[in-house]
Amino acid sequence: MKPCNYAKMLHEDDCSKAFEAVLAQSGKFGHYQRRLYAIVSAMHVVCTSILTYMKFIPNLELKQECTEIIVSDGNSSFLFLRFNETATYPVTCRTYYDNDNGLELDWKFPEWAYPGFEPDVRTAIHYSQCIGLAVGFVLGSILSDLLGRRRVMYAFFTLLCIAQCSCGAAQSWKFFLVCRGVVGFGAGSFIVTSLVLVLEYVGHDWRDICICLVPWWFGPSLLSLEALVTRHWRYLALFSGLAGGPLIGSYFLVLESSRWLLCHHRFSQAEQTIKEVVACNCRPVPELTTLFDISRTCILNTMHKKTFTYLDLFTTGRLRRGTFAVIFTWFLGSTAYCGLFRDIRQLTSNPYLNNFILYNTDAVVIVCAVLINKCLGRRWCLFLYAMSSGLVSLCILVLHVSNETIDMSMINSLGFFTKMGVTTTLTIINLVTMETYPTVIRYHSTTQYRFLCTAA
Repeated sequence: MKPCNYAKMLHEDDCSKAFEAVLAQSGKFGHYQRRLYAIVSAMHVVCTSILTYMKFIPNLELKQECTEIIVSDGNSSFLFLRFNETATYPVTCRTYYDNDNGLELDWKFPEWAYPGFEPDVRTAIHYSQCIGLAVGFVLGSILSDLLGRRRVMYAFFTLLCIAQCSCGAAQSWKFFLVCRGVVGFGAGSFIVTSLVLVLEYVGHDWRDICICLVPWWFGPSLLSLEALVTRHWRYLALFSGLAGGPLIGSYFLVLESSRWLLCHHRFSQAEQTIKEVVACNCRPVPELTTLFDISRTCILNTMHKKTFTYLDLFTTGRLRRGTFAVIFTWFLGSTAYCGLFRDIRQLTSNPYLNNFILYNTDAVVIVCAVLINKCLGRRWCLFLYAMSSGLVSLCILVLHVSNETIDMSMINSLGFFTKMGVTTTLTIINLVTMETYPTVIRYHSTTQYRFLCTAA
C-alpha cells in the first residue's frame, strides 16, 4: 500500500475537488447546509450558556447594616447607616450576604458558596471544568476520527446536558465538582466535532460565515434570561441543561460527514449521504456518479486506512511551519483573552444586562471581520485585528506607567475594546486552523490549539 502523502493531499487532492464540484452544482449553502448550520448554532448557544453557568454563583461576603440614632445639642437627632461597623446606639440591624456580581439579595446559592466554607471549592470547580475541557478536546478528536462526526457530536452534547442537570441535583460540593468536570469534557468534545462537521459540508465561499458566525454569544444571554426568572442555582442548572433536550432529537436530521466516510473507505455510505444532500437541496447533479468515481479512485490510489495521531501534524515542512505559527498565535491570543476577561469590571449596575453586553458586542466586531476577510483574505484580516488589539493593550500599559492618577473607567473601556479585538482574532485563527489541514488530521489540529487555549 502507498504511504499517505500530505503534500499531495494539500495540492493535488482530486477527491476534494470532486466533492467541491458536487457542492457547487447542488448548492454550496443549500437547504441541507442551512439546516445543519441552524442546528449546530442552536446547540452552541446551549453549550455556551452551560459553560458560563458558574458566573451566577459569585463570591459572597457577609455584611452588617445598622441604623444608629445620634442625639446632638439642641435635642436634635440624626440617623446614620453604618456598614460592618459597631453601632453605639443601634435602632435596627440586619445582616446579609452581598456578592461581587450585583445579584439580588433573594438569590439562593449552594452552601459551599458562602463565606467560611472550607476548602476553597470555587477554585477547585474552576480547575475541574478547565481540565474537563482540555481532556474533551483531546479525546473527542480521537473518537470523532474513529467513530464518526455525527455520532460523537450528539453523544457528547447529550452528556453535556445530563451533567448540567446533575449539577442542579447535587447535594455535596464533591458531586458538583465532578459534574462540572463532566460538563467541561462534554463541551470540549462537542465544540471541536460540531465546527468541523459544518466546515466539511459547506463550500469555500461560505466557510468563513458559517464558522465565524456560529452565534455562541447568545448563550450567556439565554442564561441571563433563565437566571432572571429562576434566581436559584438549582433551577438555573436544570433549565439550562433541559434547554438542550429538544436539540438532541435533531440527530435524525443531520447526516454523517461524507468526507469522513470517504477517508475511511466507506464508499457506499458516502455515496448515499451525498445523494441525500443533493436531494435535500433540490438541485440535481447530472455528473454525480462520475464525480464520486473520481473521489473513490483518488482515495484508493493515494490513501490507505490508518489511525492518525497528533504526530501527523509535523510530517512535512509546510505542516510544521504552519503548526508552530498557529500554536504561537493561539497561545498569545488565549492568554490575552483570559487576562482581559477576568479584569474587566462591571459595565453596568444590572448583572443581566452586563452579561448581555459583555458577550453580544463581540458579534458586531466579528461580522465586520467577516466582511473585511472577504476583501483582504484571512491573513491580512488576522494581522489587522491582532495588531489593533496589541496597540490598544500597549496604550493601557503606557497609561499605567505614565500616570499616577488613572481613570479606571477609561482603562475598563480600553480593555473592553481590546477583548473584542482578541475575540475576533481567535475566531479568525480558528477558521485558519481548520482550513490549513486535510480532512484526516483536521480534528487533531483544531484540538491541539484549543487545548493550548484552555491551558492558558
